[in-house]
Amino acid sequence: MIQNIPNGDYVIKCTLFIGLLCCAVLGGVAVRAEEVDLGEGPEVFEIGIDTFSSVPLRPAVFDVGLSDVFQSSGTQIYFSPEDNCDNIIIGCLYQARRSIDAAVFLISHPGIADALVHAHQAGLTVRVIMDGEQSQFPVAMDEFIERAGVPLKRSRGPGKMHNKFAILDGQIILTGSYNWTVGGASLNDENLIILREPVARYQKKFDRLWEQIPAKP
Repeated sequence: MIQNIPNGDYVIKCTLFIGLLCCAVLGGVAVRAEEVDLGEGPEVFEIGIDTFSSVPLRPAVFDVGLSDVFQSSGTQIYFSPEDNCDNIIIGCLYQARRSIDAAVFLISHPGIADALVHAHQAGLTVRVIMDGEQSQFPVAMDEFIERAGVPLKRSRGPGKMHNKFAILDGQIILTGSYNWTVGGASLNDENLIILREPVARYQKKFDRLWEQIPAKP
């Protein structure tokens, strides 16, 4: 049938080209969707580092109804998206008075990054560890945090630095499945746990990671 159509070869070539182009576009959409669903790659909330770094740092403006975490006792458990885990983390970071050590797979939440920088500028000792592969995503806030003067290291070991914990003032632990991302707070089913024990084991793990990771891997 094609032989009876003028320029049949041209028509076939155009058809094949269009088919390949559609496959490439659909494949790219599928990959993008997978990354968003994971909540660990590029997210719905995207903001350029240069754009965000031009925004002046501000005092805590997050009314999360969180009592003084250092005066509370026992274990506190929260879930996303219903409990606004991102605001709880921000509120806890603003309550720290001496130090924050954070080992988190991916930090791409601007508000959390802002709170870390604010703590550093307020004179607290702040150290941050992120997974090296995750830090390559455009939404990762590692460069913003680092440019503000916060000591930050990127883990590039044979496996992922998949921890999600922070130690506040050597007394409080924030941990759980929740990555410090916008998607983790608004899209994913995650958990956030605030502990008072065993701080020493978490601190020992963080210090070991910090010593093992080169400053500029």
